Amino acid sequence: MYYIFGLLVGGMIAIMVSVNGQLAVHTSIYISASIVHIIASLGTLMLTLLYPQEKEDRDRLPIYYYLTGVLGAIIIVLNNVTFKELGVSITVALMLLGQMIASLFIDSYGLLKMKRVKTGREKAPGLIMMVIGIIVIMLN
Repeated sequence: MYYIFGLLVGGMIAIMVSVNGQLAVHTSIYISASIVHIIASLGTLMLTLLYPQEKEDRDRLPIYYYLTGVLGAIIIVLNNVTFKELGVSITVALMLLGQMIASLFIDSYGLLKMKRVKTGREKAPGLIMMVIGIIVIMLN
């Protein structure tokens, strides 16, 4: 089931990149990022009210947990800039490659209080195939 969720998220990311990019074309990069975050905040607030959860002890959370909103804003802005110049497919492909590299790095070193997951050279063929795929997409 979780593999299906992963595939669904991947499809939604491609749709999001396209729609956000088009919104940026018709408004501006920063206005579209603001619209996206306002709507996301309202949607999250509605879900929070509909499905309340137990509260965590917020005093123990590292400050970088609260910086994800900043990262989200930067991601949306860079997505809109990239989409405008490169289109959806290469933007998504580069995003996935960046996610894979960052994820492997985080796993390898157990960064951000994550469980350390040993990674090695066996991951290289997958990364190489991703890079080759991006090159093929860029050539067309």
